[in-house]
Amino acid sequence: MSKKIRYIIITTLLVVGVALLFTTTDKKYIHLTSTEGSPHTLQLETGKTYTQSFINERLTISRIGFDFVTLKRNLPNDAISLTILQNNKEIHKAEIPIIFITNDGASDIHLRPALAVEQGQKVDIQITVPKSLSKNIGIQLREPDDTFDTNKVQLYIDDEQQEAPAAYLVYHLERPPLPLQVGLLLILGAIYMASGKSWGKQPKITQPLCALFFALLFSLPAMLNGSFPALLIIIQTAILLITYRYLRKSINNPLPAMFGASIFAFTSWFIMHSISPILTPETLNLKDIFLDPNQAIPSHAAGSYVGIIAILFAILGIASSWKKNKVVLALGISAAILTILPYAITTHLIILTTFSIAVLAANGMHKLMIYLGETDKLVITITITLMILSMLDMFNIAANTLIQIIT
Repeated sequence: MSKKIRYIIITTLLVVGVALLFTTTDKKYIHLTSTEGSPHTLQLETGKTYTQSFINERLTISRIGFDFVTLKRNLPNDAISLTILQNNKEIHKAEIPIIFITNDGASDIHLRPALAVEQGQKVDIQITVPKSLSKNIGIQLREPDDTFDTNKVQLYIDDEQQEAPAAYLVYHLERPPLPLQVGLLLILGAIYMASGKSWGKQPKITQPLCALFFALLFSLPAMLNGSFPALLIIIQTAILLITYRYLRKSINNPLPAMFGASIFAFTSWFIMHSISPILTPETLNLKDIFLDPNQAIPSHAAGSYVGIIAILFAILGIASSWKKNKVVLALGISAAILTILPYAITTHLIILTTFSIAVLAANGMHKLMIYLGETDKLVITITITLMILSMLDMFNIAANTLIQIIT
């Protein structure tokens, strides 16, 4: 590879990686739907102030919406006014034109830039209507029930509290984990290329640092939600290093060894057992255990997501090197049988099957690389791509699992 092409690739990786670090999106965190039926529609009048008060639980507000409805046709081209206050201080004012009221779901306002608000504090949204729309616009209400806390949201007409709050939704600004993880991986790739050294010639400290980096990336969703799963990070750093070095004893190529190590270290099993306080064993089938994206349920003690890429390479590993790995294969099959049997005593042994899948997948990838040409640049590129896709798939499942368990 010429220096010019190398510099272009490094620059591209850095630019794209840094750009991904600034990715944001609106995420809905409150959605109080309306109670159906005309008796649950409040007619809005001029001269009155309608105030929806709720306890804010995020640091930003990027969108707010209410279920407004028109009560008459051919209304004049006017707008409803919304004033947002915190600590009795106005922080934003906006309007919703009548043409945006669809009578089908919420009519909302987008706040750009997003409003910075105090977490755990009350936010008031005052709604007023002009004279031209008085008694011609309504707002849908939500009758109190067991699905939401009435102490956290109230509707006032002037200063008088109403029995039912208005149906509403609130979004906050979020940095989604996946673009951040991809961005940091691209930056790491740029740094590796800039070093100009192969993996085998990197300083000895590189391996543990990379293992820690990947473990931190894996736990990034939890950290973005205000938690720091130190135990999980320590466990995964150690497992990644130990498994990688174990595989390198029999596989002379670092890529398949890293592939296998990442499968074992980043399975959902470790999340469930290091964070979730209660795990109820339940008999599950192998498809649920290894391929079900919903791992964050208390009864999913056997859950050990690895993804379809890992499974396919593990099948290839069985076909190509089962004799070499017959002890690991037997261990994995035995643990799987003990897990899926009716009235299984424990489902926690499934991690041994996960280890077997990781070892066999690494061997399957290595055999395929040898067959296609281990030193061929296209083969190496495809291998790295598959490994990253597998890792990101597991990161994505981990993000959902971590967030559901923590919140």
